[in-house]
Amino acid sequence: MPPETIEPLRIGIIGHPALLRCNILQLRKFPVSILPVYHPMQIAQVDGLLITGWHYPSLYRNLYPLQDSILRHLEQLSLWGIAAGAALMGQNGLLPVLDCTIVSQPKERISTSILELPGCSEKRFIGYFIPDVVFSSPAPNLGILCQNQSRGAIAIRQGNHLASSFAAELTPDCYLYSYWLEMVAALKEWLI
Repeated sequence: MPPETIEPLRIGIIGHPALLRCNILQLRKFPVSILPVYHPMQIAQVDGLLITGWHYPSLYRNLYPLQDSILRHLEQLSLWGIAAGAALMGQNGLLPVLDCTIVSQPKERISTSILELPGCSEKRFIGYFIPDVVFSSPAPNLGILCQNQSRGAIAIRQGNHLASSFAAELTPDCYLYSYWLEMVAALKEWLI
């Protein structure tokens, strides 16, 4: 659970409508204010921005008009890229905030893996992967929160930013949401 702040955290969300609904259900478990983001001026109104998607090209088209505003507000914003949203955050992406290369490859079917997030919970859970998102060439300053033998790193963090290759919104457990909201709250507290 994120630490208490003076006012609720303002969380912006960008992505496919079905995934936005799933993320809203997860985020409603926490004391946050949720704002679907469609316009660049909305970026200044949020403390954290969650970017999710299955289809990289359509997510890229939706995010491109917001790129300049997001990059201008990076020092006061915590980003979380989920699945295709994570692919936008590598050095080769639209929002190059993570020191690694991130590639998203379309997939016809969902695949699963049993995962563990040692920093968040001792329980195991099922991670759903669609599309295949691969983190490669990580810099030493990049933290790996979760990895498995067949996929390598699947959740990474650098500073105020988080990326996960699995579709966290399809997982009933909200460990990573709690972890990210703690990051957002810590940044907001630090800025005050």
